[in-house]
Amino acid sequence: MGEQDGVPFLNIVPTPERPLKTASARRRIPLHPEVIRLGFVRYVEACNDGERIFRDLKPGRFKKLSGPYSTAFARLMDDVGLSDPRLTYHSLRHTYSDAMRRAGIEPELRSRLLGHAAGNITAA
Repeated sequence: MGEQDGVPFLNIVPTPERPLKTASARRRIPLHPEVIRLGFVRYVEACNDGERIFRDLKPGRFKKLSGPYSTAFARLMDDVGLSDPRLTYHSLRHTYSDAMRRAGIEPELRSRLLGHAAGNITAA
C-alpha cells in the first residue's frame, strides 16, 4: 500500500513467492472510494508490516496464491446458480476493463492499471 496525492493505492511488486509475469505487471492501483469506505485501508494498516497483505494465502495445486480463491469463487458462482463457464475469477479483470472502457478511461491508463503492455488487447 501507498498513497499519492491523497489517493491510497495497492503497490503491485514482485516477491520471491509471487514473481510478476512482465515488467508492466509492476504497477500502482488506486483504491476506489467504496473500498476505502468499507475499511480496506484500515485493515491493511492494522495487519500489514510491509509484507503481503493477505499472509495466510497458501499456493494452490499449481503453486499460485490465487488458486484457492479461484476455486472458492467457482463454487460460490455455482451455489448462487451462475454456472456459465465464462464467469470465472479471472473474468473479474475483464469486467473491470470493460467498466473502464465504458467510463471513457484512456486505453493507455487502462493498460497500466491492468498491468498490460501499452498497445495490447486493452486498447480495443
